[in-house]
Amino acid sequence: MRRTSLAVFVLLLVAAAACIVNTTGQLPARIASHFGSDHRANGWMTREFYRWFMFAFATLLPGVIVAAIATLPRILTRTRNLSPRVSREVFARSDAAIATLADHAPWLGCLLSAFIVGLHYMILDASAIPPRALPDNAFLALMAAFLGLLAVWVFTLWARLRQPH
Repeated sequence: MRRTSLAVFVLLLVAAAACIVNTTGQLPARIASHFGSDHRANGWMTREFYRWFMFAFATLLPGVIVAAIATLPRILTRTRNLSPRVSREVFARSDAAIATLADHAPWLGCLLSAFIVGLHYMILDASAIPPRALPDNAFLALMAAFLGLLAVWVFTLWARLRQPH
């Protein structure tokens, strides 16, 4: 399972990077990059800065989060200072939980990257026609989909961690 999730994650990062790099040229020289509660633009950046910012936001941020979730528990458990009376079951369960986290981390990265690319496409739409504003229904739908899928990810992880190993 881990190889599949990792392969999908890497492919999605490559697709996200290509998408952002290839579509940013459609934007004007000055891009609406921040929107207020009324969905109207109130912050701006140059096209080139926006390209690199979104590239990093859609690829590096999910990559760092996935790497942290997949590796930090392993590093932290190596430094555990437990008494010799702790049974092997505790360590086996801990190792299984760490493996489960590593298996699920790439799916969270996929979700984050897809959400950021969705935001990028909304900014493309918002920058095309004045007044510069995010489309209300599309933004709410993207947020609802992201939060719903995040809830599914959390529930799936929780259910998997509760299973006896």
